[in-house]
Amino acid sequence: MTIFKAACVQLNSGNDMTANLRAAGEHVRAAAGEGAQLVMLPEYAALLDGSGRVMRENSYPEEQHPALSAFRALAQETRVWLLVGSITVKTQSLMANRSYLLSPDGADTAVMLDYVLDRLVICGSVNSVVDQLLAFREITGDFGTLLYAGHDWADPPLARRSMELMAEQVMPAINAAIGGASRAA
Repeated sequence: MTIFKAACVQLNSGNDMTANLRAAGEHVRAAAGEGAQLVMLPEYAALLDGSGRVMRENSYPEEQHPALSAFRALAQETRVWLLVGSITVKTQSLMANRSYLLSPDGADTAVMLDYVLDRLVICGSVNSVVDQLLAFREITGDFGTLLYAGHDWADPPLARRSMELMAEQVMPAINAAIGGASRAA
């Protein structure tokens, strides 16, 4: 039997990138020392400032970002897969919160949007979502909680309608398909 060891690192990032990178490095090295093959860092692993001012001032293009360079070197040093929950990067005149999966040789690993949408996102019409969730249940078995996550700040009424359809049509159809409301998906 092959054993796969993963570690989740919780940080308390503040507005000092050097201190945050030092703390992340200590935790990643400790996890690697305990045999972790995959180490996952949280969002804003390199920098977090509530006002946004420090975030803007310390936002760099990907190819120049000191935190991304440090995390690449850390993955290479520790020989682990390193999932950086996110760092804030500059894209043209905007900031973007980006996640990175770094291989043990420090290289970025591409996760294609089509792969994510095809395998990790359940969406579509009411009937399509019901079918996808029932198929997912066939693979995983019964599960007690379904977490609905949606971030549609551009069109809040559309997001609200999506949640209403989930509550009023999708979940009742799933509960009916699995034997009644007493057995939630």
